[in-house]
Amino acid sequence: MRLLPLIVLGAAALGCGRSERPPPAETSTDTSPPPGEQSTLLEGRWEITPVAAGGPFLAVAIDSVANDAFSGRVTWAMAGNVAEDPARFRRFRGEITADTLATITIYDKVLASPTYEISFVIREDTWELLTYRWGGENMLTPGRRWEAKRITR
Repeated sequence: MRLLPLIVLGAAALGCGRSERPPPAETSTDTSPPPGEQSTLLEGRWEITPVAAGGPFLAVAIDSVANDAFSGRVTWAMAGNVAEDPARFRRFRGEITADTLATITIYDKVLASPTYEISFVIREDTWELLTYRWGGENMLTPGRRWEAKRITR
């Protein structure tokens, strides 16, 4: 009878019957779309317009997306009541970083400084603007709201 307590104690000391916890699952905070899906999110024609009256107005076409880069062109621009010829702007290249953050810098063919600087988070059919500069002037000022949305795919 003395053997039974020793066997139970020996099994407890060895950890028999103890359930092992699996290691915690790795979680990722990266919400970037899978490869190839970024082109679906970005290609098409986009317009940036003020929510209230006024301007300026800008429309761009994103023609191609490959990995973390994209390219496109200005299709329409208007400051005040003056329409800008889209041919005066260079084609642009942009890049996409983690969490669908994208940046674009658009240059005038004549001027050396950037005409437009835009950074945004890509949503389904909208951009959440983080930076929007027109000719060096910050357009994202208090009391001024902008809408950036897809017009065509």
